[in-house]
Amino acid sequence: YRFRAKDYQESFQRAPPKIACGPGRALENPAHADCRNTIFRFTQGLSKAISSPVSMDDTRTIRLIAKLLPDGSAAEGAEKIADTGEPLETVMELLKDWEKLRRTRRWILENSGMDLAVSPPVFHALLKISRINFIESATRNLDVEVVSLKETRGPTDPVAVGHLNTALRELYRSLEAIREAMLKDFPDPLLKNNIDIAHLDRIDGFLVETLGAQKNQLKALFGAGRLGKIEKEFQDLFPDCPRAHPLRETAKQVAKEMDLYRAMQKGNEKWSALNLDLFPIVRRDGLSQLLQNIQEMGTLLWNLVYLNPAVERSARLAGIDLADIATLFPPK
Repeated sequence: YRFRAKDYQESFQRAPPKIACGPGRALENPAHADCRNTIFRFTQGLSKAISSPVSMDDTRTIRLIAKLLPDGSAAEGAEKIADTGEPLETVMELLKDWEKLRRTRRWILENSGMDLAVSPPVFHALLKISRINFIESATRNLDVEVVSLKETRGPTDPVAVGHLNTALRELYRSLEAIREAMLKDFPDPLLKNNIDIAHLDRIDGFLVETLGAQKNQLKALFGAGRLGKIEKEFQDLFPDCPRAHPLRETAKQVAKEMDLYRAMQKGNEKWSALNLDLFPIVRRDGLSQLLQNIQEMGTLLWNLVYLNPAVERSARLAGIDLADIATLFPPK
């Protein structure tokens, strides 16, 4: 467009059309003069736009990038990112996913007590889980060998995104198994509203005596007072579970339900390094939402890995290091 505008200007300069204006005087046609002025303004504006390093849209994007950066030098950091020449839209996408990742981690911490921004000591404790500890690695001969992370990394080594993703995948698998058991076998548990890990041993004791009395009529006859006391203690333990009472009528169903609670107890033990307690989560029907957020966290981690190569310098300037997840969850 600049070259064409120049050609038009030269043509007007070579043969400017004239119109009469009084004796012995001539002026350029006003219509052509307006055209020349328009072309001059167009070429001048275009030259400024071409010489300017940042467009209006880029300026707006840089401001948005500054808002997404978590550190205190956001404005300076955004300018440095713009100077890399990397695609700003991709940088924006990466930073938005990073912000979502931090929000998702916060939601999981507040609603489950688990901090999935796992520290090196916590990850080292998780290596007792075989599916996290053992990884497959390709050799130079393209053979696959199984490697134990316990033997190849120290307890203070940084936790990489790949390590965290492996832990999230196994955590999701464990919790999904419990949810599937609930949906299939225990869609509406009798004791859900008040169940707690501290109650399990007492429930087992109540069931032994109640079911034993039902099998032995003589024992039931002479132990009526004791069974009545058990009923009262059981009711005090589960005041918000009316369908579970009286225990003499629901004992078999409660005994079956105990399989679910023992599985939850094993889940707590497996993930003790994360301070998982499934019982309050199940009490408030929060297991499905927790699974959704764990899955979302894994997806966002994958997005960061996928986008990083295109904006590697910008990610580094923002403070992101995929080899150390501590950089993904900076303190406020």
